[in-house]
Amino acid sequence: MQPPIVVLNGTHHDENSVKQFISHFFNFNVFSMKGSNVFGGVLIAVHKSIRSQRVAKFNNLPNIIVLEIGSDTDMFQLVTCYSPPAESIPLDLFDRLLQHNPNSIFTGDLNAKHSSWSKSIENQKGRALFNWLSSSQTHTSLEIINKYVTTSTRSTATIDLIIAPTH
Repeated sequence: MQPPIVVLNGTHHDENSVKQFISHFFNFNVFSMKGSNVFGGVLIAVHKSIRSQRVAKFNNLPNIIVLEIGSDTDMFQLVTCYSPPAESIPLDLFDRLLQHNPNSIFTGDLNAKHSSWSKSIENQKGRALFNWLSSSQTHTSLEIINKYVTTSTRSTATIDLIIAPTH
């Protein structure tokens, strides 16, 4: 059984790999975007039975894909972001995305470590994300879903996050 939505980060955006992925997931609409470094690149595949489209307003930004998923009454925004270790998490962009559609799910390799969700030493990106999540009513309605689930291949850190509304 195939999942209806697949999200990949750190795809290195090798065109041949993306084409090969598409050939195996022919029942999916595949959206990809290049990254800002060699480890970047993001991809979302959505089964063709599910309405999905890119949000044009946020198209062509490296390291990020923004999709509208579903129909008018139950539409949500699915965002995936790769945030390289040496770059800040684009929290201003996340704010604009929430203004566009507050019913947003954020996924991605944010390279953000914080004791609230990761069994690792905190870093600046983790503190910035924690402060952002705590900073307003809109943000406090968001929750990290995969707390303390190891996602790094080199440590016990949780750096690949799923952030979703609590409703």
